Amino acid sequence: MTALALREDQTAWDSGQLAVLHGSGIDKDVSGPELTAFLHECQRRRLDPFTRQIYLIGRYSKKERRKVYRSQTSIDGFRLIARRAADAAKETIEYEETTWYDAAAKGHEVWLDRSLPSGCKVVVLRGGKRFPVVARFAAYVQTDSDGSPTQMWLKMPDIMIAKCAEALALRMAFPEELGGIYTDDEMAQADNPQQHVRAVSVEVVRDEPAAAEDANAAAAEAWMTAATENAATFADDNAGRKLWAEVVT
Repeated sequence: MTALALREDQTAWDSGQLAVLHGSGIDKDVSGPELTAFLHECQRRRLDPFTRQIYLIGRYSKKERRKVYRSQTSIDGFRLIARRAADAAKETIEYEETTWYDAAAKGHEVWLDRSLPSGCKVVVLRGGKRFPVVARFAAYVQTDSDGSPTQMWLKMPDIMIAKCAEALALRMAFPEELGGIYTDDEMAQADNPQQHVRAVSVEVVRDEPAAAEDANAAAAEAWMTAATENAATFADDNAGRKLWAEVVT
C-alpha cells in the first residue's frame, strides 16, 4: 500500500493526501465538510483521486458567494465502476463501433475532418443488450468568453464528445451504479460563460379582437422566456432558427 492509498477505516484526509489534493488544483478555501464528503464518495465508489479516477471540482455559487465543491468522476472511473458491476453480475460489457456525425447527420466511423463534429453515437452492450446514446456536440462543448470552444475541445473534438456519449451510454446501461454521478467531461459546459438574449423593441400592429391580442401577447412572452432560458437549444433548432435570428439581431 502506498502512502497516498485510501484505507477503508479512514475518516479524514491525512496531511500528505491533502497536500497532493491541493497541489492538483483544489483551493485552500474548500470546506471541511466538502473534503469529508469527497472522502466518503471515494471510499463508497472505490475510486482513487490520485490516479484521476475521481475529482473534487469547485464552481462559484452566487447563493453561497464562494466556490462550492462537488465530486465528479472521470471516464476512467466510469469504466471501472461499470466493469466491476458487470463482473459482479457475471455479465459481459462490450462496445459497438463509435460513430461521429457531421453537420448533415452523415455518420463516420473515424473523424478525420478538420471541422467540428455535430454529435457522436456510442453503444454499450451489457449482457448482450444494447444501450445506444447520441450526444450532441453543441450540448456539451466547453466554451470561452467569446463563445468559441476551449483549446481541448478544438484540439480533440472527436475524443471529447465521444467520452460524453460513452458516459451517457454507461449510465443508461448501469443506472444503479452510475445514476446521479457525472463525468468531468460532461460537466465542463457548466463553466461556460452565461449567454444572454439581447432585449429588443418591437412595435406590433394588430387588427385582432382584444382576446386574440391577449393570447398572442402571452404566446410571445412564453416564447421569449423559453428562448432566454434555452438559448443554445433555440439557436440550434432548425424550426426556430429564422425566428431566433430575427429576435437576437
